Amino acid sequence: MISETCIKPNFFILGAPKCGTTAISEYLRDHPSIFMSDPKELHFFSRDIRSSPYAKTLDDYLNFFSNAGDHHQIRGEASAEYLMSSCASKEISERFPNAKILVMLRNPAELVYSFYSQLVKHGEETILDFEKAWGLQETRRLNLKLPRFCTVPGLLQYAQVGRLGSQVVSLREHFRDDQIHYILFDDLQSNIQQVYDDLLQFLEVRHDGRKTFPRCNEALQYKSVKLGQYPKLLRARFSGPLSIMRNRFGFKGSGVLRLIDLFNVKSQANPKMTEHTRDMLNSFYRDEVDLLSRCLGRDLSAWH
Repeated sequence: MISETCIKPNFFILGAPKCGTTAISEYLRDHPSIFMSDPKELHFFSRDIRSSPYAKTLDDYLNFFSNAGDHHQIRGEASAEYLMSSCASKEISERFPNAKILVMLRNPAELVYSFYSQLVKHGEETILDFEKAWGLQETRRLNLKLPRFCTVPGLLQYAQVGRLGSQVVSLREHFRDDQIHYILFDDLQSNIQQVYDDLLQFLEVRHDGRKTFPRCNEALQYKSVKLGQYPKLLRARFSGPLSIMRNRFGFKGSGVLRLIDLFNVKSQANPKMTEHTRDMLNSFYRDEVDLLSRCLGRDLSAWH
């Protein structure tokens, strides 16, 4: 049961991954009428994919919004795994039935390959041939042949990551159409100003005058995969208590883990997808793209 007096989120960016959710959440974070959680992804409602490292109870989760003020009309978080989760949309709708929902979408072939490339760079995936990794999905579903440093085996189910049409259909079972706003990655790249302006209109907040949109979430690769796992493991164990201390008492921590991340990453462009892989993924997701096209009322045939 949620107390009527507690500060509650009323906005969720549900995904999908590698579609610009980090950039949009950071732009919104700067808006004076919008409060976005820190960290960005709380993973609280996607328990079928992973346990949240930050919040074990609803009270823990709500505590991440305790610093929101009366001037924050919008209070949100952005967990890119929520859209692919089988339970997140339902639970969010039950707890926050009037929430506004943002869904960011992309050509599934590009999305899945970019997502795979990110897992490789972070050591979560060790198979350097995408099609071989794709072929291991059923084996890995049985928790076999998992990479040593993989912390969330469910993310290796690449086929599910790109089933955007089915995911949107499921989402619409729990929220009204007027509660959901969609952004296509193509539009984000071609006219980000218009995308941002339309989003603020959907959120019903005044425009903050933003005209510049710096790049966020540059493609980075760990120099040492093993070293890169230590901050993850420590955050998973201690981030919940530390975040509560930060929110309640202003404790900011030492920043050691961020320094490790800073010095252990390097810029690295994604390897180019082969035409064979692109054709395979386009064929696999053709029905999903057609379904999504019908849901959005928009021609997405260029994604085939």
